[in-house]
Amino acid sequence: MLALLAIVGAVAALFAVAFVRPWLGLLLLLGLLPFNGLLLDVVGPGLHLSSTALTALAVWHDALAGGIVLAAGLRWLQRRSFNLNAVEIAALVVLACGAISLAISPHLQTALYAYRTLYEPICLAIAIAFLARTSKLSAHMPSRYALATVISGTVAAIYAIWQVYVGSFYYLNVHYRLVDGRLPSAYVATFIVQPRAIGSFHSPNEFGAFLMIALVLVATPGLILVRPALRAWAAAAVAFVLLLTFSRSSWVSLAVASAVLLAMLPVTRSRIATFLQGFATLKWWRVYFPPLLLFTALAGTAAISSGLPQFVSGTLTGRDPSSAAHAAQISSLLGGTFLEGDGPTPTPGPSFTPGPSSDSAGVAHMSPFGMGLGTAGAKSARFGEVSASDIVNSETWYVDYLLQAGYVGLLALLGLTVLVARALWIKRRVPVARAALAAAAGLAVGAIFIPVLDEPTVAIPMWALIGLGLGVADSAIERIAVSPKSQEPTGAA
Repeated sequence: MLALLAIVGAVAALFAVAFVRPWLGLLLLLGLLPFNGLLLDVVGPGLHLSSTALTALAVWHDALAGGIVLAAGLRWLQRRSFNLNAVEIAALVVLACGAISLAISPHLQTALYAYRTLYEPICLAIAIAFLARTSKLSAHMPSRYALATVISGTVAAIYAIWQVYVGSFYYLNVHYRLVDGRLPSAYVATFIVQPRAIGSFHSPNEFGAFLMIALVLVATPGLILVRPALRAWAAAAVAFVLLLTFSRSSWVSLAVASAVLLAMLPVTRSRIATFLQGFATLKWWRVYFPPLLLFTALAGTAAISSGLPQFVSGTLTGRDPSSAAHAAQISSLLGGTFLEGDGPTPTPGPSFTPGPSSDSAGVAHMSPFGMGLGTAGAKSARFGEVSASDIVNSETWYVDYLLQAGYVGLLALLGLTVLVARALWIKRRVPVARAALAAAAGLAVGAIFIPVLDEPTVAIPMWALIGLGLGVADSAIERIAVSPKSQEPTGAA
């Protein structure tokens, strides 16, 4: 009881801090969020907390997000003008569609959990954008929040190195076994002879998606105003651990995000000349070569010792069961058999769990607002209201969302996505807007292969970035007084 009271008091304090000082609350949220998995999977059970206390502990980040949203809401009510822009209207439509899917859900408690998971980050983004527009946000503020995310991601990455090479399978067997004694298959990979890196997160794919966001922040020129050497070492550590996650969806996300980020950079002759000149300077080699050399050595050693070549080969040839199941599911989705129910369902396996809802009749008679929140996805069995064998569990996030929220809800979300992407593209000269658009594009593609957008540790940083990108003024970049030490040497960012 004392532990429960202490946790409730701490959560209430976090809510109060975020409500009174929303920007401080956002800094705490982004800085502490990567350690949520460690807190709930290792620290909480290690202290022998009750299930009620663990549930109370799990809402700490909801308290911070809720305080920020409430602070923005009260400030909005105090304004004399209640005009909404297109993005805000689209967000309200998405929330309303989600509310309808919540109301028709046969599992109320699970549906409430799903609503919180899916729509709380969107509310947070709109709140951050509004606060940024109305509080004359300093041009340095986005850099601070990006730095908080990168620092926490780097710490989690360093911890992951210990988890893989020191704690190894013993660490996973002690803290991550299921109640029946099995170690979940998500922590291992076919052809890989070592545990996948999870760091302080719940799963390797969730961890990989967050590391991808951190790498985008580090690579965005002009965003994090620190010495280039510090950014280079952080990038080396994060990139190496991203390799250790063996998360193919995160690797694809990083490739897409990098392409989008490069596409938004202004390419001029002078910029290319400056970039090439950087390679000829001793300062460039002194700053960038040591972390690059260390990353290359560590990545090469890990690739040889872990079985990475066989893993990549198995993925490309379909010899890896997980890869084959993903390919079969996506093929079925593109062919329309899964959604229409007029053909075979996706191949059962690691990426798909069939249930009564996945038969022809169940899918064909789905309402425009879906079967209700909490009726699809692996987390739908979280509260015991529905058996794991009675849900559709697709690893394509869009399928899970479509089945829960229907085609009306999915179209509303796509409309919001288009408006957000357009707004960020218009403001792409601002570094945080470029980073937000690149990270969101990468995660959007990654969600085809794994439902990482259901994880608060991925969705909240992504939507927080979007909120900062939407709210920061276009002229902010011109007001940044950048230290010369954070600009030199020129070259790769």
